[in-house]
Amino acid sequence: MSELELPPLRRPQLPPLQKPDEPPEPPKPKEPPKPKEPLKPKRSPWRRPKEPPKPKEPPKPKEPPKPKEPPKPKEPPKPNEPPKPKEPPKPKEPPKPKEPLKPKRPLLQKPKRPLLRKPKRPPKPKRPFRRPLPLSPIKSRDQIDYKNTRLLSKFTSDQGKILSRGVTRLTLKQQRFITMAIKQARILSFLPFISNYKNFERIKSTIIRTAKFRNKKKKFESKRKKRSLFQKKKVFISKK
Repeated sequence: MSELELPPLRRPQLPPLQKPDEPPEPPKPKEPPKPKEPLKPKRSPWRRPKEPPKPKEPPKPKEPPKPKEPPKPKEPPKPNEPPKPKEPPKPKEPPKPKEPLKPKRPLLQKPKRPLLRKPKRPPKPKRPFRRPLPLSPIKSRDQIDYKNTRLLSKFTSDQGKILSRGVTRLTLKQQRFITMAIKQARILSFLPFISNYKNFERIKSTIIRTAKFRNKKKKFESKRKKRSLFQKKKVFISKK
């Protein structure tokens, strides 16, 4: 049997199922077509404008040929000059005596005396950078009398110390003279080095009172008996 060509099978299209309770949906209205926008003209690409052609320079005019210079006239011949007299021949100098040849130096030997050496300066004594200025010589008329204790006691404290310039308000020169006078008076026992006499009179009553109270006070005696170092400790034995 010959094979027969059968047409392709098609499924029958069934209508969509609708629920009995719901009404059929109304068909949606068709949207109106949008108006077409007018096409924008295409932007042409930027192009550099062409430069105008340069004007041609006019040809330079040719220079006229230079005229030839006339030939110089020849100088007339000079008259014959008389011949100069010949100088007498110089006497020959006697030959110099030849110096004795010096011995050649070796290559690695240094010269004993260099040619370019400066003379040495004498050495200066080294001094400190901040050295104190020398004091001016004190004259006899500038000195203060060391016997004037009434004046010198104004510039000393109650304990016999020299007051500073901040308290005395003196110049540096005046302070120096007063300190020298006070030191001379101390050495010659016109002024004491340390004087606490005024302070002693002020504290005298309290010193006496404390001394009396110290004598009345009983000495502390410990109740513990003193034991010798060689005394043995007692050993207690418990009785059972």
